[in-house]
Amino acid sequence: MLRADASPDHWRKPSPDGALVVGKGLERRSRSNERLVDVTVPTLVVHSRGDPFFPVGNGRAIAAAVPDAHLLVLDHMGTALPDAAADEVASAMLSLCGRSRA
Repeated sequence: MLRADASPDHWRKPSPDGALVVGKGLERRSRSNERLVDVTVPTLVVHSRGDPFFPVGNGRAIAAAVPDAHLLVLDHMGTALPDAAADEVASAMLSLCGRSRA
């Protein structure tokens, strides 16, 4: 349950409790990793070198498992995508789709 006074900025901050919940979910869904080879849409995996909970190797492994996936590793973020990275991610998405950003 979310706190009534929690701001959106609060929701985006990493917490050890959140990582524990995500980690447990990943354990239960370990077989979903086997299905990554079945992804047929253009895929951009965005990961951070500074993520305190999931090493960048996780992003590399996902990108390697998805056919023709592209990996974008950001240096200036943790677990949550900061607003400042939106242009870089949007440009990578457009590039993946074969378009250039005006």
